[in-house]
Order: sequence, then C-alpha cells, then structure tokens
Amino acid sequence: MGNLRTATLPNRGYSLVEMLAVVVILGVLAALVTYAAHWIVARARIAAFQANARTFINAAEIYRFREGHYPVSPAPGELPPRWENYVDPDDWFAATPLGGQWHIGGDPVGLGILQNYTVDESTGEISESDQVLQASVVTDLEYYDEIVDDANLTTGSFAAAGDGFFRHIFGW
Repeated sequence: MGNLRTATLPNRGYSLVEMLAVVVILGVLAALVTYAAHWIVARARIAAFQANARTFINAAEIYRFREGHYPVSPAPGELPPRWENYVDPDDWFAATPLGGQWHIGGDPVGLGILQNYTVDESTGEISESDQVLQASVVTDLEYYDEIVDDANLTTGSFAAAGDGFFRHIFGW
C-alpha cells in the first residue's frame, strides 16, 4: 500500500468576537420582533374597540329611530332603559378593549368610555402605575381618533370630555 496521508483539519472553534456578533444580531432581531408584535396587538385592540363602538353607535341610531330619542345610561357601565333590546348586555357590561366602561349620555349625546384610575386621596393624583396605563390608553385613543375623526382628542366628533371620559358625538 502506498504512503497515504490523512488530511486533518485544524481543531478550530469560534472566536469570542464571532460569538458576540451573533448574540448582538440575535438581540437586534428579537427587539424588532417584539416591537412589531406590540404594534400588532395594539392595532388589534383598537380594531376591536372600533368594531364595538360602531355596533353600539348603530344600535343607538336604531334605538333613536324606534324610541324617538337616544338611549342614556344612568351611569357608566349601567344599561340604558330598553337597551337590552338592541345590544347584548354582556357586550355592554364587558370592559372595552382599551379598558374602562361603556356609557351613553352627555350633551350632546354620545357613546363614550370612562377610564377608571386609582387616585391617591392624600395627593389627589393618579397612581404611578395608572399613569403608565393612562398614557398607553391615551396613545391608543389618539390612534383611534386618527382613524375615525380628526386625530385630535380635544376636537371633533370623538374627543375627551374630561375626567377620563372620551366619547363619540352622535349624528356626525
């Protein structure tokens, strides 16, 4: 048999720099996926809120046609008289996809949501955890207002009405 040489490859691993580069690339990709997932979930919440609001607004218009006036709920989260003939009470009593409770009322009459926040009685300020929640909800409501109205929560048919209450004015 002849002189056969076996070829051996050098026993080489990855260097620290190569490993760090891979970790950084994976970290950036994970951050991008997380950011994208957050916006997908936020848009789904806003779409669900929009669908619920449209359902209740349409029901209120039918109510006005049949009853001669818009329904008015005694308090946020409470069912207006005969409203159960127009909407599923379970949908009405459920929290909105953006938090808070559904409400119909005001002058002019509108469909609204009331956001409930914990207020520190000694300082009269919203709790720190609820401030973060409030900022998130307001961001979602601003985006919703951009879709259905004028992208300004102080004007238009969808606007803040004070004390954590946001509403659609009927008949726009």
